[in-house]
Amino acid sequence: MNNKERKFWRYGIGVLFAMVICMVLSVSNNAFAAEANVIESGDYSAEGSNVTWSLVSNGVDTYKLIFSGNGDMCEERILVENHDSAPWAGYVNSITEIEIKEGITNIGNNVFSCLEKLKKVSIASSVTRIEGRAFQQCTSLKTIKLPDGLTYIGWSAFNSCSKLNNVKIPDSVTQIDEYAFSDCAGLKKIILSKNLLEISEGLFFASHNLKTVKIPARVTKIGELAFSGKFKSMVIPDKVTEIGADAFGGCAQLSKITIGKNVRTIGKWAFYQTNIKSVNIKTTKLRKIGKGAFRDMHWDAITFKIAGNKKQRKATIKLLKKKSVGYEKGAWIFK
Repeated sequence: MNNKERKFWRYGIGVLFAMVICMVLSVSNNAFAAEANVIESGDYSAEGSNVTWSLVSNGVDTYKLIFSGNGDMCEERILVENHDSAPWAGYVNSITEIEIKEGITNIGNNVFSCLEKLKKVSIASSVTRIEGRAFQQCTSLKTIKLPDGLTYIGWSAFNSCSKLNNVKIPDSVTQIDEYAFSDCAGLKKIILSKNLLEISEGLFFASHNLKTVKIPARVTKIGELAFSGKFKSMVIPDKVTEIGADAFGGCAQLSKITIGKNVRTIGKWAFYQTNIKSVNIKTTKLRKIGKGAFRDMHWDAITFKIAGNKKQRKATIKLLKKKSVGYEKGAWIFK
């Protein structure tokens, strides 16, 4: 090996050595920086689980809350008046981001309620349940991606998330409890799970700007006060047997409704103060229409298309012609 080759070899070894040293230092510095950024941490495990939380700085006076481990979170965060049981209570006005890592299986009751600066949420695919009031009154949260393995969304889970505007519920979800998306003033579109079995009480109550929503075909019941919004038409699927009281009451832009083949009961005030001018009643099993169900529908003439044979049609029309239901002689047309 001549001098030139030896110099080149030494140069190459030197460069490689320097690169290795830089890599080691970079990893060490990153690890140190990550550790240095941790403000507080601790345990947040339900019985039989191993869940930890850590609070890290992610900007000037803003923080990220991270959950790691395996299993369920604590049963419930207590948040009443001036008492907050969360170990991160001193930072609730500065938490802007949440990360729930793989291995966590639920999001606990009330756990992120009233984090009014929260803007970004990352939820691992291992999470199967979002418990009651989990994100209630997170007023800066605009979007959230729900994992495909999710099966359950609890009571008032996203209540009063006023900027939440577009939500897709994965098809793995079979149950959404009462008032889960109520009072979401910014909510304009929601895609519901194809496997949802019930539209629960108050699900979209006071979410007055909802424009796009479709009831899935497997739903069997629509609860009281279920809907608010600006949608103009609605199809009640054929598996639905009951429409609850005030289910669509006050949906002022609703002008066309199709009632499925198996509806037996329409609750009181169900379509009160809507703009309905066309009602397609496919069911021949209707047995009860509650007080005021079709009252004050804002149109001079309303057309009811009634399904069935002569006897079945007569029975349905008899129910509709009750004054208590809202019948207006001369204004209602039966076909």
